[in-house]
Amino acid sequence: MGKLTLGQERTIDESTQSWRMLVYPIMESISSVPDGFKKKIDELDEAYVAGFGEYYTKSIEAEDGRDADEVMSDFDKIWSQDHPEFYDMKLLFAECGDEALEIVERAMKLYEV
Repeated sequence: MGKLTLGQERTIDESTQSWRMLVYPIMESISSVPDGFKKKIDELDEAYVAGFGEYYTKSIEAEDGRDADEVMSDFDKIWSQDHPEFYDMKLLFAECGDEALEIVERAMKLYEV
């Protein structure tokens, strides 16, 4: 397989967009974020994009027939084992204190279906 298409590259680049749209507003609402927390968030975001990019690229090269959503769902099952904090906002923001956990609780109610 040659180079990824523009759409495939975009799928990888935007793979954490919805996560960032949840995490960053919560982080910005906290009055005092511990030193290094934003760096932790950025590193987690970058690691996901890199890991998903590799996994997605291998899927494309293998021509396994899965669409991008299926590949991401399968990757999430793998990623969640090593990075549960990526999916659990209370766990992710635990080090930020009670105020952060209250903000997380309110934010998560907005995302409930």
